[in-house]
Amino acid sequence: MSKTEHAPETQATKFLKSHKIPFSSHLYAYEEHGGTRFQPAN
Repeated sequence: MSKTEHAPETQATKFLKSHKIPFSSHLYAYEEHGGTRFQPAN
């Protein structure tokens, strides 16, 4: 199943877009009680 993921629209992203400030979204898989132990590697 291929679902196109998109970042949620927040007050912060609305502000950035309205002021034409460049930014990028980074989506991560949810981990139940994950904390920093499941932090993605760079």
